[in-house]
Amino acid sequence: MQRVDKKLRALERKYFGMDSPIRVAIVGCGYSGVELAATISERLQGRGIVQAINVERTILPNAPPGSRESALKVLSSRNVELLLGYFVRCVRRDIRTGTSPEFTDDEAVHDILEAHNHDRFILELQPAERGLESQVVEADLVLWTVGSKPLLPQLEPSDEPIGLPLNGRGQAETDETLRVKGHPRIFAVGDASAVRDRSGKLLPDTAQVAFQQADFAGWNLWAAINGRPLLPFRFQNLGEMMTLGRYDAAISTKFHRGPDVGGSDRSHSQEISVLNPVTNRRAPVKGRDQLVN
Repeated sequence: MQRVDKKLRALERKYFGMDSPIRVAIVGCGYSGVELAATISERLQGRGIVQAINVERTILPNAPPGSRESALKVLSSRNVELLLGYFVRCVRRDIRTGTSPEFTDDEAVHDILEAHNHDRFILELQPAERGLESQVVEADLVLWTVGSKPLLPQLEPSDEPIGLPLNGRGQAETDETLRVKGHPRIFAVGDASAVRDRSGKLLPDTAQVAFQQADFAGWNLWAAINGRPLLPFRFQNLGEMMTLGRYDAAISTKFHRGPDVGGSDRSHSQEISVLNPVTNRRAPVKGRDQLVN
């Protein structure tokens, strides 16, 4: 995030007093992309244009509906342009070199030099489905929040490959005990594992899932060594929180209504603003708000 802040500061100096807006393109509208879009648009306000690109026709496809609606409301209020249903075919540089005075090696002056010798990026967008036309987007800053992939294939020894069963995303296929299929003494957790819930749906690649998996994997590793029965992993969804700038966030909670243990789960999502109880003023929500001046 420090590199993003440094780049934004350089762009703010370059465009200071000019009519041309700072253009930021964010590729991917998952949690990271949406949080960045909300935070950067809050910082730039009328001085910039933020465009968020996603291959799906919606943002936050894995989020609860309430969180998605809250995020859409915030992005709309900050004039974030959503380009949904597109994938980026290519990104190329459009080099624009300007004249500049003599500079020293000072870090702050290096930022100014970087702003004067400025590269603008050209993104060619290809429709992911019918009914949309190709588009070209110009950006001073491109933030890429898609395409993360486990490095399990690179971990295998080249002389004697283990032959881990991997899915299309490079994750190890596991059984319900987090044990890699076909390898009774290898367990996988977090982004490296492809664990499914009782309905057969893959669990999300989130820290909440990984933390809960760690306890089960630790026990099951000990149990496998000592000939004890292994425990099946059961994910307990505790809800989620998402920062949408300095003063806004979305929270989704899971809770039971009433004392009946057999009652159904009820979910609740809402946009929140944090109030300081002393001053009765809105207080910053911790997260990516370090990008906001």
